[in-house]
Amino acid sequence: MIEAKGLTKVYGTQTILKDVSFVLNPAEILIITGDNGVGKTTLLSILATMTKPTAGDILLQGKSLIDEPRQAIGKVAYIPQGIMLNMNLSTMDTLCFWAAVNKLDKKATAIECERLIKLLNLQPFLKTKIKHLSAGTKRRVNIAVSLFMKPQYLLMDEPTAGLDSPSRMELIDFTKHLAESGTAVVYVTHLQDEIPMLGENIKLLKLIPCSNGSGL
Repeated sequence: MIEAKGLTKVYGTQTILKDVSFVLNPAEILIITGDNGVGKTTLLSILATMTKPTAGDILLQGKSLIDEPRQAIGKVAYIPQGIMLNMNLSTMDTLCFWAAVNKLDKKATAIECERLIKLLNLQPFLKTKIKHLSAGTKRRVNIAVSLFMKPQYLLMDEPTAGLDSPSRMELIDFTKHLAESGTAVVYVTHLQDEIPMLGENIKLLKLIPCSNGSGL
């Protein structure tokens, strides 16, 4: 279980987040919505331990990630909006590179690459350079490299942004499958029609301007 307790973020005189709290269990999807500028990406950055909150805490299985952020390593994966890949590598070379980053040996690399290629339907693109892939396929590769660690919690920042309708539906179906397999997913979107598409085992967190606070 991951629990956010009273998360608040202030930059100078500007309050970005105020008193955000939620509980997320394995196999659940927490959908975070809200207008631009209400702190959705800031919240994900805090959950990923990349940004420290001004106040509040994040508990991972009862232990504070604020006090001990190293607990998140291997358990929490963050997929930002941008594509964080080397555009000149092929899909297969990209997978092998990230397998090495995660310190997998040759046998484990082969097993994990095969698993992720099948999971994300990447077989037709293994020899294609990232720069020549469609936006949807780039996004799938971006997700694949985050899954080498087999995270318990996956943070996704507007994963369908810029995708065409078929790619968008494919990614939503994948997210549902991932949650059904036991992964807890935090899913940021501004598209209200995506909420019912993500299944029944969901929670909704709508962020609102901080003058009125934020919360479930």
